[in-house]
Amino acid sequence: MNANHPMIESHQSRERRPPSCTRATYWGHEFLGEGTAVEVSPDSVRLVGNYLAVPGTMLQLMLYLPDDSTPLYVTRGVVRCVRGLELNIEFLTVPEEDQVRLDALCSDLRTAHSKSFAPRMDRSRSSRGVGARSGVSHILVIEDDQSIRGMLRSMLEQDGHNVIEAPNGRLGLTAYREKPADLVITDLCMPEMNGLDLISELRRTFLLVKVIAISGAPNRETELDMAKLLGVRQTLQKPFTMDALLMTVHDELAH
Repeated sequence: MNANHPMIESHQSRERRPPSCTRATYWGHEFLGEGTAVEVSPDSVRLVGNYLAVPGTMLQLMLYLPDDSTPLYVTRGVVRCVRGLELNIEFLTVPEEDQVRLDALCSDLRTAHSKSFAPRMDRSRSSRGVGARSGVSHILVIEDDQSIRGMLRSMLEQDGHNVIEAPNGRLGLTAYREKPADLVITDLCMPEMNGLDLISELRRTFLLVKVIAISGAPNRETELDMAKLLGVRQTLQKPFTMDALLMTVHDELAH
């Protein structure tokens, strides 16, 4: 990539200033996420984002400074670790011109990193009415992938909900029978009892149960259509953003 690339500005042409925070935009083939970097190194970044990623996800990344309109550009990266809403992204390819700026950014952040950071959903609650409900909703999350289950829990708890987890449909059904939840969020492709069988069993006994079905399987569109035939109003295709999840949750709870 040459210095005339629209995403590149010569490092020597700008005066360096210590950053107060670092915003990030990251995207892949079918998703776009935003977040705030909490730690940056020459070969990786740890950020709090609003996109539900999973380890192994390939992406591209831009890092922004509030006083700098030209982003640092990472052409290829991969999600190595996920903890709640925190993503650890390893840089695979950084343009030579941006590597110089990245090294300078890391040096500045060691002494001038902001102590306050939060994903965008926290900052926008009041404008969208997020978290403005009276009372606390109890949500049962049924998902066999532990990392995704943990991220769903973090997103929902951050929005003010109480969350119960189950790793498969059979245990999810038992959990609901023991303590019915205000809302069930279930994956469709799971061991022991899949999501479609779970929904059928729930509907058989609890006619008014509220369910959001999610799926990232290759045939997810067909699966989600089948869930709608079983009475599910709301569905989400993986990958989805935190915004999409919470908007769907609010709509279903209000219905």
